[in-house]
Amino acid sequence: MPDPEEIQTEPIKRMSVTAFRDYIACPYRFWLRRVLGLGEERDDVQELDYALFGSLVHGALELFGKEDSVKDSSDPKIIYDFLLKAVDVVVESLFGKYPLPTISVQAEMAKQRMKAFSVLQAEHRKGGWKIVGIEEKEELPFGDEDSPFIVAGKIDRIDKHDDGRGLVLDYKT
Repeated sequence: MPDPEEIQTEPIKRMSVTAFRDYIACPYRFWLRRVLGLGEERDDVQELDYALFGSLVHGALELFGKEDSVKDSSDPKIIYDFLLKAVDVVVESLFGKYPLPTISVQAEMAKQRMKAFSVLQAEHRKGGWKIVGIEEKEELPFGDEDSPFIVAGKIDRIDKHDDGRGLVLDYKT
């Protein structure tokens, strides 16, 4: 009889919420990307697609939500000034110090969205809401003992009101 510690078990499968969308769109590409780990590498990005634009905006908002010196501000100018710099930081991290002009234009579009966000965020904070979590990872177990799997995802932001209520935000661009 084998020693129980020597028995290799199959690891629990993990699937992100986003992976469901990929599977529905194309099971074959899902298999190539998510199971076999084959991805598309490109160094010829001329402009941001929807996903990359969303990553840019999410990245800037993540920096805002993690920065203690501004995340609790109720001044839209302070919030906006920080977010302008945050967009530049994310663009540089993704595309280098000198991105293509089309990407720079799209970064300016992201900054315009940040202006609207700054006003809304300032009013939200004045209304008693505080940011308590950013990019929180969550996992939910599913399946049964023979075929367990975990659905994993990230919550963009969690806020708590002064009166104890909670709010979960999912950013959309």
